[in-house]
Amino acid sequence: MVQTFLEGGIHGDSRVGTRNFMTSTCGACFTEKTSLDRHTRGHTGERPYACPHCDKAFKMRRDIRNHVKVIHTPGYVAPTPHKCPHCDKGYRTPFWLRCHIRQSHTRERPFVCDQCGKGFTVKSGLSRHLKTAHGIFPEKTNRLPRL
Repeated sequence: MVQTFLEGGIHGDSRVGTRNFMTSTCGACFTEKTSLDRHTRGHTGERPYACPHCDKAFKMRRDIRNHVKVIHTPGYVAPTPHKCPHCDKGYRTPFWLRCHIRQSHTRERPFVCDQCGKGFTVKSGLSRHLKTAHGIFPEKTNRLPRL
């Protein structure tokens, strides 16, 4: 299967090209073989990039580079550009900043278990709770169809 997509497609995709590379597992299509290979590792669990300093391995080259820099480089301090307006803490991503604000300052728990009423600051916390406490495995929703 070959798919062609134009500017402004699904997800506001600005790339233009032909998707010649398709995975047989889920039907995802890619313009480059390297993108297909990287995606396929998510299905196979292959981790070809092993850390030379410890027993961790990674699916993507950029992840091993980041791991070595952050974990195995003495004195390295990761940048924290997303600063909390309530205290002096900083975070690497806006997501972690929002988690911190909900957890430490607002006590907001927008993700509520419909079984017992327990609230969570992040959706993944609710999903983990449903699996471990109630044996419920939520379906993934709100996903756009693949091209």
